[in-house]
Amino acid sequence: MCDVCSEFSQLLLNCEARLTDDVFQYPTISQSELETVLNYILSWPQRQCMCCYRDVKNFERFYLVVQSILCLSVCQLKQLKDDLIEAAKTPPQEDAQEKKTSEPASPPKSEEKNNDAPSEPEESKPAEPSEPANEEIPPKDRQPSTSKEDGEVWPMQQKEKLMHIVSKIFLLNFPLYLACKHSALSRLDDLSAQEISNLSSYCDLHDTEIPAYLLRNVSLFCKLGGVCAMTSVFEHATPSTLPLSMAHAIVAAVGNLKLWLNFRAVAQLFMPLRSKILKYMCSLEDKDLRVPAVKSMADFMWGAAKEPLDAPLAFDGDGLALAFKYFNSSTLTMRLAGVAQINAHIAAHNELCAGEPAV
Repeated sequence: MCDVCSEFSQLLLNCEARLTDDVFQYPTISQSELETVLNYILSWPQRQCMCCYRDVKNFERFYLVVQSILCLSVCQLKQLKDDLIEAAKTPPQEDAQEKKTSEPASPPKSEEKNNDAPSEPEESKPAEPSEPANEEIPPKDRQPSTSKEDGEVWPMQQKEKLMHIVSKIFLLNFPLYLACKHSALSRLDDLSAQEISNLSSYCDLHDTEIPAYLLRNVSLFCKLGGVCAMTSVFEHATPSTLPLSMAHAIVAAVGNLKLWLNFRAVAQLFMPLRSKILKYMCSLEDKDLRVPAVKSMADFMWGAAKEPLDAPLAFDGDGLALAFKYFNSSTLTMRLAGVAQINAHIAAHNELCAGEPAV
């Protein structure tokens, strides 16, 4: 067995062992293990080595790891939303510096008060135990999560890697799906009627060649509230609190997820998220809009309003706002893109006036 597969196989065994000893449904994935998974995913398409799957149980073990990653991603998205809310409450750095410059004038007054009232040091002591009490609250709130290592700090870079893995989980060329295809395992025709009914709540089952593991992962992510967590992130996001790279990683995952959603799931889950993403993009500066990754995000958001084709026509105010943002840019290419989208919105408005009523 090659080195990459050997390391990954050991990870599969470790996760399975953790599941039997864990009271939670899914085992924990640490940051180091996430690096191992990412390394395996990136290297597998070139080699397509099947030595890891000589043991048939590794298919289910890999599926268990994927479920754990999806569950972890939802938890991290919810934590990111909380971090964005806290970041919005903190004053900007300029205001903080102004406060620091104004604070040195006040200490002499406090010293005079301390000399006049010696009882104040005694009153300040009871305030100290209250701080640890406040610090103990977050771990209690996190206990229902799927991770044992709730104390592990996940930096933004690691969260981006996590979202990159999630985006690849929703693609057909994911190693688990290709390996199952080579082994003729887990096809949609082999599922029970009950499971097909459950998957149809979120997934479009028009193609029987779609791997069952893929549809299960899509359904699990939606059931865990992954799309709603993404919506909450962009609802509280600003360009200063949410980096563009993280926003692009989330949108990439959403774009791949949307490929497998049915019409109802798109309307109920994706469209509210699209509105929040467009509002976030409208708050970006002109230099940020020139970034190719942001332009691809904009094209995806504009195009998503036209899908599915049989959807009733509706006025896309959020998409038009971003089109005007591009139209007011200082770059000719961006202005032309804005003009094209404005013309598309005018054509859609004419169709609304001539045909179906606006929704």
